[in-house]
Amino acid sequence: MQLDILYEILGYLEPIDLVQLTRTSKAFKKFLLANSALFTWKIARSNLDGTPECPEDMSEPAYASLIFENHCLGCQSRHSVVHCWEIRARWCKKCILADKRFVFFG
Repeated sequence: MQLDILYEILGYLEPIDLVQLTRTSKAFKKFLLANSALFTWKIARSNLDGTPECPEDMSEPAYASLIFENHCLGCQSRHSVVHCWEIRARWCKKCILADKRFVFFG
């Protein structure tokens, strides 16, 4: 398949679709995580109204994974997952309570 046709198809996808494509094969992973594919991620994000801009300290693929996936980064659970935007992570309540790095006040 020619690259211009592939880029045209990818332009209709959403960020979570690109995240899932990176996990289908080594070829897609290499292709979509290359610097030359950055615009593809930006277009995918623009396909969703109201999606905030990617923070400067994150890559587009990492940002898409953070905001569109819903599993705990500690145990892979999909139950009671909390987005911790300040540390750019998703954790379930069990992992938050077990992790000594989290400090609770009150």
